Amino acid sequence: FVPPFTPRKSIAEWSFEIFGGAAYSLPTPLSFRQSGEEELHVNADYKGEPFNASHAAPYYDWRAGWWKEDRAWEVEWLHHKLILDNPPPGVQRFNISNGFNQLTLNRAWAYRGFIYRFGGGAVIAYPYSTVRGKAHPNEGGLFDTGYYLVGPTLQAAAEKRFFVLKHFFLALEAKLTLSYARIPIQDGHADVTNAAIHGLFGIGTIF
Repeated sequence: FVPPFTPRKSIAEWSFEIFGGAAYSLPTPLSFRQSGEEELHVNADYKGEPFNASHAAPYYDWRAGWWKEDRAWEVEWLHHKLILDNPPPGVQRFNISNGFNQLTLNRAWAYRGFIYRFGGGAVIAYPYSTVRGKAHPNEGGLFDTGYYLVGPTLQAAAEKRFFVLKHFFLALEAKLTLSYARIPIQDGHADVTNAAIHGLFGIGTIF
């Protein structure tokens, strides 16, 4: 029988997980630079609205891993959202609600009933903004989809799995992400630093 925290010894296995959850973004510096204008600065407070699907998908995360013994390589996609709650004068809207998405390659290992992981990768964002009355168009970027490759990201996480069947489990995870992004705005860009604490719950399988 598979132990509740690690694949079978000496056998390579695949895992797949999907999560919901929520995140809290710590206040971090945010700057707006627009051609011919003074820079705008604010210590940004962000809302995440993780369960609001009215204008974007709710918060979610999926992860696929390849395990050998008690270690794994993983690919993960985290759909994080940032909605600026304290815009400075001159900023009418700054939302990255269609995704402050984080695509990472992780190294994971099982130890004493938990799975720990570190990962790094890229932020792929879909922004909405209006700065000094100038709205950024929802187009351009990667394949003209409105998604932009905007910067690097890192994560560290700890997960606990609870097997309900031999190959299926429930999971709880705590995660910290650190990201930097240069977000396009009309006639300029915004420099975004984000540090967020995430709580996730989900289901998974090994095969």
